[in-house]
Amino acid sequence: MDIKKNLAKYKNIDLTRCISFSEGFQYYEKYVNSLSDNKVYTGFNILDETINGIRSGEVFCLLSPTGTGKTGFLLNVFRNIIKKNFLKDKLIINFSLELSELDIFERFSQMQSGLNSYELERKFKSDSVFKENLLNKSYDYENLISVIGRISVNEIKPYCLAIADYNNKNIGVVSVDYTGLLKAEGRNDYEIISNAVRGIKEVALSLNIPVLLTSQINRDSSKNDITLFSAKSSGAIEETSQILCSINRVSQIPMDSGIDNVTLEKIENKKIQLLELKIHKKKRGNYLDKPYFITLDNNSLVMEEVSNKPKIN
Repeated sequence: MDIKKNLAKYKNIDLTRCISFSEGFQYYEKYVNSLSDNKVYTGFNILDETINGIRSGEVFCLLSPTGTGKTGFLLNVFRNIIKKNFLKDKLIINFSLELSELDIFERFSQMQSGLNSYELERKFKSDSVFKENLLNKSYDYENLISVIGRISVNEIKPYCLAIADYNNKNIGVVSVDYTGLLKAEGRNDYEIISNAVRGIKEVALSLNIPVLLTSQINRDSSKNDITLFSAKSSGAIEETSQILCSINRVSQIPMDSGIDNVTLEKIENKKIQLLELKIHKKKRGNYLDKPYFITLDNNSLVMEEVSNKPKIN
């Protein structure tokens, strides 16, 4: 393109980002031919069919009230990715700004064993065979690397590159849990979170990887329904996210929910919780014709789609 040659005379810019339509065709052809390697799936089948996966360079954001299951949802996604080998031998890099290394290991161990935290501690301490089996199962998660503690948004990319280089592996997906604890420049919460989220989007684009992001909701939304505009402190979250969902506890099960009796009995006996996942924004994919429910096992912390699966139109 002549315009590229002319621009080069006047300014030192990255001309690789100036793309003609025919060049765009070549990029798209390369992308389509490697779809299975470039997309990330959550392992929740209905959600994946609805959003058609998460592409490289995209940001998937999950909103929820405090203590409702943001982190639990992420950990279940990691478990599904590893269990179903979606990323093959690529890395999952999890920036855990809230949970400690002990919390993360304990929660995954609960998922593996089905025990609650108290039972897990006792079993781990008294049963050497159980402990050995748990260690062997932990090797399945070797490609999951957690960066513990609060960091700056400007540190995310260097951490990712260093971890990939150290492990000599490509990155499959990055997660940040959660935006409110990420350090960034700004005079107030609004500016800090806005700059943090936009910085995360730059990481997704520059590294060409999907990024999973969690955020708390604002105070008004805690009293009302969660909407596209419910993210705490900033409008940048709904602007920069290609896919934005929310998860919340179901306080009253609809009469026409169609949920099977076995699941209803478990909810009644407080063995599981019922959560509703809503999709507020997406760039492509299909639509659901009814509420989409997920159960959370109170012992194992495993999340599963309920038997009443909504139809996709």
